[in-house]
Amino acid sequence: MSFFRDTAVSAISTIALTGSRFVVTLILARWLTPTAYGDLIFTQWMMDLAFMVCSAGLPGVMTRFLPALRYDPSGEARSGRSWLRGLSLASYATALAFFCIFLTVEGHRSLPETLVLVFWCGAYLMMAYGSPAMQGLFRYEAVMAGNFTFALAAPVLLFALLRHPTLVRASLALGLSWLLSALIACVTMAVVKPKLDRPALSAQLSRRQLTTYALNVWFTGLISGLVWSRGELGILKLRFDSAHIAFYSAALSLAGLVMTGAALLTGAVTPHLVRHWHAGETDRISAILRAVTQAVFILTSVAAVFLIGVGDVLVPLLLGKAYSHSYAILAVLGISSVSVASGCANAILQIESDAKFGVLVNLLGLAGLIAISFLLTPVLGIMGAAVARTVTQGTVALVTFSMLQRIPGLSRMSLDFCVALALVLAALAGFYFIMPTLCLGLYGRFFVSAGLSFLLVVSIRKIVGVPLGTFVRMGRAAA
Repeated sequence: MSFFRDTAVSAISTIALTGSRFVVTLILARWLTPTAYGDLIFTQWMMDLAFMVCSAGLPGVMTRFLPALRYDPSGEARSGRSWLRGLSLASYATALAFFCIFLTVEGHRSLPETLVLVFWCGAYLMMAYGSPAMQGLFRYEAVMAGNFTFALAAPVLLFALLRHPTLVRASLALGLSWLLSALIACVTMAVVKPKLDRPALSAQLSRRQLTTYALNVWFTGLISGLVWSRGELGILKLRFDSAHIAFYSAALSLAGLVMTGAALLTGAVTPHLVRHWHAGETDRISAILRAVTQAVFILTSVAAVFLIGVGDVLVPLLLGKAYSHSYAILAVLGISSVSVASGCANAILQIESDAKFGVLVNLLGLAGLIAISFLLTPVLGIMGAAVARTVTQGTVALVTFSMLQRIPGLSRMSLDFCVALALVLAALAGFYFIMPTLCLGLYGRFFVSAGLSFLLVVSIRKIVGVPLGTFVRMGRAAA
């Protein structure tokens, strides 16, 4: 398998999963009451939190070290693989216990409802742990099979079980979908034999090195997960009811669609960056970084422009009239999506520092998210949380790009990326404030959005300096 093939398979896989989650969001938002939908979203966030707290950095360890451990026949490598399997099982059980404790503390659910929620969490965790392991083993076809299964099963089961919409029925449908996804992924791994066409990498890894990396990436991942994925829901839960959480989460889900779409271009990058890093191929790393970052900049910038320009039409059309006032929140969160352009840079810095990078910057980001949310939500309501997220993610991305200066050969790109990020954020913020004053109809706003998108694409291309299409040609050359 090649970089281009892995990236293409990962992209197709993520498209399927992203599309299905988007459809699931539409179904749940339209069929459940805002209060029930908000309750379901907060429960799902607790599953994510259980995974982040209890995973102990294992997903990052698997994508970072399995590319080397996979081919190493030494006894030390076999011991490392066994150690990872044992820790993964223990971590899975701990995460499930964490979620059960949350349900116990919450206390107001019936026994059947509790059992269904535990089943949903257990099935979800199977793929949460399994996907990074399969990626680290370069088994992208198994991940794709699992994601396609969820994409097909989730909407069908929701339609079948939500004839009488309740939280329990929705949770059962999602749990069954994740279980089918995990089973099909395992079957694919067993049936489709991998192509052992990669040269063996020198692992030379000790358990101490694996443990150190795991702890670093766990702490970093926990903090960054709260910064980048709904960390403010806990604050909103303290100050607002489930309906307000539903309105905020609906907007965050639509903005998250843009962020996940941008991940299509980085989904298969980390194992290849690891291989190039061990081989000392700085030129290849530089080419991947510049091409991927520019592509994500363009994708997220254009998407954010159209969310601001025509989002007031999209929100009620997709989610229903009950969510019409979520447009302003969606527009602000759309601006924050541009910050995911720093994803490839973050992966390189994690490899270079053995996951030490990001601990401080993400800790400061989390502190900023919580502090700004606490300050602004009493004044701006749930909009305060959206502003806090946008400011925090933009700052983290800017610091990430700045830290590239520490790596020889990447310092020039560091400045280019910082300039591009500042330009895009300023343009989007200006567009957000100017658009309501233009008094344009739908078509007028569409053409204005298209014009601004064109200017941003040209500007990003000029600053970052990668001809459009380079990413594809680079991948084909590696095939």
